[in-house]
Amino acid sequence: MEPSELVTGQIYFGLGYEDDAFTRPIITSYEYLGTAVESPLNTLDGAEYLFRFLGGEDRLQLKEHQVRHLILDVVELTQDLKRWAEAKVAPQPREGDGIGS
Repeated sequence: MEPSELVTGQIYFGLGYEDDAFTRPIITSYEYLGTAVESPLNTLDGAEYLFRFLGGEDRLQLKEHQVRHLILDVVELTQDLKRWAEAKVAPQPREGDGIGS
């Protein structure tokens, strides 16, 4: 997902797997809240994008490169799950998956 395509208030997804064999997908839903304008890191390291985990008030703050690798819209989620279902084993994670990448 390109950060420039994010729409405030829209729902986005994260897709992970419970096991190392990628056989048990875990879908996380997020509401996009916008960018963290007041963060001093925005000027040093690019914008930060804020998400709220659905079902609670916990927040997730990501950099541009993390949004590209961790956040999916419904079309991307559907495509990834379809590939997983067709293969009976999930596709390898996208390059750079992980909060610390």
